[in-house]
Formats: sequence, C-alpha cells, structure tokens
Amino acid sequence: MKNEKSGASTIFKSLLSDISEGILRPGDSLESEQSLMDRFDVSRTMIRDAVAMLAGIGAIDRARGRTGVIKKVDSSTISHLFPLILRLNGKESLREVYELRILIESEAAAKAAIKADIDELNKISILAEEYASAAGERKEKKETFEEGTHIDLDVNLHLAIAHASGNVMYLTLLEVLTGFLRYVQFESCRGNLLRSSEAAFEHSRIARAIKERDPDAARVEMNHHLRVSQELLEESLEDFS
Repeated sequence: MKNEKSGASTIFKSLLSDISEGILRPGDSLESEQSLMDRFDVSRTMIRDAVAMLAGIGAIDRARGRTGVIKKVDSSTISHLFPLILRLNGKESLREVYELRILIESEAAAKAAIKADIDELNKISILAEEYASAAGERKEKKETFEEGTHIDLDVNLHLAIAHASGNVMYLTLLEVLTGFLRYVQFESCRGNLLRSSEAAFEHSRIARAIKERDPDAARVEMNHHLRVSQELLEESLEDFS
C-alpha cells in the first residue's frame, strides 16, 4: 500500500471535493469501506479516519449506515471546516482567513457605527461589558481557559456588530466563520491570562467607537483587535509548518 502518513486527510479532501462538485449529493451513500480501500489503496483504518473527519464537520450522517450518507452542507457545516483547514494547510491558510476577517469585520464595524439602531447599540455595549466581566473574573481566579460562556460572548459580540452593519452578507460570512472564531479564542487565550483582559479592552474601544457614531475609529479599532489576535494565534500554533 501507499504511504499512509497523510492518507486520511488526502481521502477526506478527495471525498469532500466529490461532495462540492456534486458527484456525491445529499442522500447518497458513501461507498463501502472495502470499495474505498480499493479506490485509495489504503488501510481500513485510514478510511475510517477520513469518514470520521467528514462526520465531524457534519458532511455525512453515520447513523444511517456504517460508512455514511451525504448531508446537505450549510453554513454550520462550513464553519467547522476552518480549524481543520488550518491543521491541514498551515499558517498560510491562517493568514488568508485573517485577511478575510479583517476586511469583513473592519468594514462591518464602520458601517455599524453609521447604521446601528438603539437596540443594536445596546446589545453591542452589553456584550462588550459581559465579556469584560468574564475576563476580569478569569484573571482574578487565575482560571485555565475553557470553552464555554467566555467564547460565546466573544463570538456573539462579533456577530452582533456584523448584524448592526445592515449588510446581510457580512453577517452570513461571519456565521460561516463561527467555528474558526471559537478556535481562535481557545488557542489564543488558553495559556494567556492577560489576553482575555486585553481583548476586553479592545472590545470596549470598538463598542465605544460604534456608539459614538465614529466609523473611522470603529474601523481602526477592529482592525487593531484582529491583527493582535492573529499575531498571538500564530505564536501559539508553532507546530504549523
């Protein structure tokens, strides 16, 4: 058999390509394990690992069969791809995703400063304050970072700003990136007790600029926040090639 070091990821990407190109459609069953083993010339373990990866991003339903049935791919499914893409493709993908985030979210913040209504402004301010409170509590207790409310507040704040921009596409793209946003929060903050507090300060400056109807300041503050986040994430992921 061929070298199987990257077998699972290669099979995963090939099957995902079949789905994206319509060769495999929602409701279709994957080939049997034996058929896939013959097709890719790898072991059963590699096939099961690749299928598990597809199931992990919600692309297949394994409950309906041992190998799996193709599911309809939506923004929720796509959002789970970003952490995996980073693991497979490394720092270049990380930079590309951040370029996208900076473009989208900086402009979303600027437009929110112009278009947000009172309810949206209040929601942004409240989420920023709640994040700051959670960050302060974590720093005081010297708690290790765990996924949960803290990450939810961060993601919800960014989504609230996108919503307040009045541009549906900004919000849709940010929803697609939700899985990546959560991954970023966990990786960049888990070993750094100060980062949560620093992010809270950055959030407050963004929220203030939006509330004061200052699009230029909102754009600058969001851009700064995301660039700091990118630098810290790259430092924390030294295993990337």
